[in-house]
Amino acid sequence: MPNVLVVYNPFSGNGKMESVHLPKIKALLEKKGLTYQCFETTLYADFAQQLIATIEANKDAQLVVAGGDGTLYQVLNAIHPQYQKPIGFLQIGTGNDFSQAVGYPKRLEKQLELALFAEPKKVDLWYCNQMLFLNGVGIGFDGEVANRVNELRQKGQISKPTYWLTILKTLFNFRHFPANVSWQDENGEEVEFSTPLFMATLGNGVAFGGGFKLTPCSSLNDGLVDVCLIRKVSIPQRIWRLLFIPFGKHTNMSVVKYHQTQKVTISFSQNVPAHIDGEPFKASEFKIHRHPFQVNLRY
Repeated sequence: MPNVLVVYNPFSGNGKMESVHLPKIKALLEKKGLTYQCFETTLYADFAQQLIATIEANKDAQLVVAGGDGTLYQVLNAIHPQYQKPIGFLQIGTGNDFSQAVGYPKRLEKQLELALFAEPKKVDLWYCNQMLFLNGVGIGFDGEVANRVNELRQKGQISKPTYWLTILKTLFNFRHFPANVSWQDENGEEVEFSTPLFMATLGNGVAFGGGFKLTPCSSLNDGLVDVCLIRKVSIPQRIWRLLFIPFGKHTNMSVVKYHQTQKVTISFSQNVPAHIDGEPFKASEFKIHRHPFQVNLRY
């Protein structure tokens, strides 16, 4: 029976997981004298059932998830809340935004050490329309970017230059959507209002889109989701306001509404582009609330 079960996404790391990163992971495990089994996320149509069966067959193995935020999202939705043991992770994705919330090192050797041996910490999990997320949900502008980037990734055309070009193109041609928002205030009372939305971010982590600190005040275990609403804004204002977001210096801007709450609902009259932990989807209503269980992560 292996000591470590490595669940990996072959498309992570700009498609270099199997050619570059996975051989390094195997070599590091062998250097530590650890046996391992690898499980590819895209190999099975019934991914969740196969993963649960593999975990059951290797009950004593340390689970390590290798990929980006989307891979963690995929695994957690497959195994939680049944799986309560500590989970290690290696951030080898495109954006790796969740790692910014935990201060993860960039070197693979140090990441693996933490994934295997760090004291596990409890982290909040959240629902968006009954889908679990760990880092956050983006609606509107960043959801459209995620959808366009996913199309490029499927064509094998994703790179840092094409990613930034996609952001700039979307910045110029994305239009706002009228939205209805409902959330709990500090006293637990429901507050409802309508506003034209350029984008909405609901964060458990702090960063999105490869380092944009849209919810800089968030905490991974405070039982609150941070909501950053950016209302209708002109194209010239989009450009200069965007410069403040990587540093988290946008929360007091007049077009920004920032709030921490236990649950929030944002609804539209039509389907709007969105992403959940970087995975693109579309919906007309987004219901966010906390999962009753936390997840144990090694980092």
